[in-house]
Amino acid sequence: MKYDESTLLSWTSPLSSTEEARVENTVRMIKDAINKNELLANYTIEVFAQGSYANNTNVKRNSDIDICVMLKSVFYPKYVEGKEQSDYGHLSSQFTFYDFKAEVIKSLELKFGYNSITIGNKCINISANSYHVNADVVPCLQYRNYEYLNSYSDSKYIEGIKFFTSYENKEVVNYPKVHNENGISKNNNTNYKYKKMVRIIKRIRNNMFDEGIKNETISSYLLECLVWNVPDYIFNSCKSYTQLLEAVLIFIVNNIDSNWCEVSNMFYLFHNQQKWNLNDTRAYIEMMSRYIKS
Repeated sequence: MKYDESTLLSWTSPLSSTEEARVENTVRMIKDAINKNELLANYTIEVFAQGSYANNTNVKRNSDIDICVMLKSVFYPKYVEGKEQSDYGHLSSQFTFYDFKAEVIKSLELKFGYNSITIGNKCINISANSYHVNADVVPCLQYRNYEYLNSYSDSKYIEGIKFFTSYENKEVVNYPKVHNENGISKNNNTNYKYKKMVRIIKRIRNNMFDEGIKNETISSYLLECLVWNVPDYIFNSCKSYTQLLEAVLIFIVNNIDSNWCEVSNMFYLFHNQQKWNLNDTRAYIEMMSRYIKS
């Protein structure tokens, strides 16, 4: 095995307290920027972390933070088939996603400085300094999925987020809170080994990348989802991280399937809109399995 048990164990830890403080400063500053916007003060807005930081699966190299700035008093619904907004007591709003995004950008520029802000396709990037980390801010509206629960009640829905990309004006729907809840549940069910194994595999991916063994389509998000699809009994039957790492990689290679889902369990992991595909992903995990034995 390329890495001994003590090395793998050292990789299971989350961010250091210093890095954690910089991340918390970033979240606080973004909330402060939004709270100072007089127009946005008229609306209910929630600012929360998503991605590997929120899910507690980040590693030092990937310590940037993804932040959702979600408008809740205006939202996008997905109703049960045959139903419409009047059935739920909803009214139309003149305040659009694009209006909201423009106000968020204005708020961030005032707080962090115009030169620190870059408008990307899916997010607004805030450059890091010694006090806060690099942040990707996603302005979005709350997405209420009534259809999934076959709900006819205004207050009963699966909560997600919805926004449109800057370049193609493409609709994007995600469920970051559901992702986080499912990750916590699996971590509890595996005696806290799930998130530790995600961190280990992300570190190995980084090491492989540094050695020129890479596949640009294999993201840290994809790796997290792959590990999430490994059954709990695999985690609970292994006595060491060395044994568990091998077992997880073997299971993925032998069982990876088009029916595997993202951690939110709301979308399939493999479909034609993803930048990765099943065969390339299996080949990469096979390569990782050989790499750790080299």
